[in-house]
Amino acid sequence: MMTCGISLKSANKGQACRTYTDCTVTYNGYALNGRYAACGCHYDETGSATCSVVNGDSEFDDYRTKFAAYYVKTKYCHVSRGFNNTCGASQEFYNL
Repeated sequence: MMTCGISLKSANKGQACRTYTDCTVTYNGYALNGRYAACGCHYDETGSATCSVVNGDSEFDDYRTKFAAYYVKTKYCHVSRGFNNTCGASQEFYNL
């Protein structure tokens, strides 16, 4: 079986940060030197910057699954029409 990378996790996801170096990335519980998650504004209620998730975090998997479902439902629709019933993005889409 071919593998394309390792499953990294953000040790500080959702926590306030000043720079990317505050956002440690881990593999099997060990910090990876020189690997960091993004530190940026995520429009939370405080307006502060926080560490983002990375590919091994469960939140990232949830996002990827929902985006794939959205893509399947709307891949033949023009973007501006993608949220109308004729393109398949009806109430059932919003319940993903």
